[in-house]
Amino acid sequence: MARAQGRATTVPFVHVPEELLEQWAHYRRLLREGTEWFVGDLAPDELQAMTTFDAEVLRRMRGRKSLPDVPVVLADAAWQAIMAAARELLVALAPAPEP
Repeated sequence: MARAQGRATTVPFVHVPEELLEQWAHYRRLLREGTEWFVGDLAPDELQAMTTFDAEVLRRMRGRKSLPDVPVVLADAAWQAIMAAARELLVALAPAPEP
């Protein structure tokens, strides 16, 4: 998130949380439509992890019109939960190599 904070100060017109949510909305559409080039090579557990993350984003954003920008958003409980869910998704998509 330090990079996001730096980006927000060097490019002030970028609202980092909103931009990330918009990117995910695009992936959500591809996931729900079953777009072959997007989901075709994903394992069932990876697809489940993406679906789980999507549900968490929707749950945490329900009833909210927007989020504060960086750095205020880093203290927002909904954003913290989304970040935790994103970490879990990333682990599912790129597990640590076996020793």
